[in-house]
Amino acid sequence: MDFWQTGAGWRLGYRSSRGLVGADTWAVELSLLELQDFCRLSLDLGKTMTALEAELVDQEKVECDLSSQLIYLRAEGYPHAWTLYLQLLLDRRAEGMWQETAVPHLLTAISQLQLYL
Repeated sequence: MDFWQTGAGWRLGYRSSRGLVGADTWAVELSLLELQDFCRLSLDLGKTMTALEAELVDQEKVECDLSSQLIYLRAEGYPHAWTLYLQLLLDRRAEGMWQETAVPHLLTAISQLQLYL
């Protein structure tokens, strides 16, 4: 089954066991395993950033990262508004970043995509 969603500053797709993630000026194709890790780790980072909001003082920035053998993700900013950075770790090297305004919409799309994976 195909899945494709896009918005201001983000895009996310899945077709024939391949994924695509990107922003307005970049995109990278992911294997199914990379896409599954990307979805899992992105949602975990979202939960972590939300949980940190209660622990930090107002206007305190934080950086949090998660990785698998395939990808590295880093969230940076305020718990309510943060950027998301992606780096592929194996044979194909690629990296990209989503701005804080795009991240909430991207996370919503990732939650929907997980129903297909």
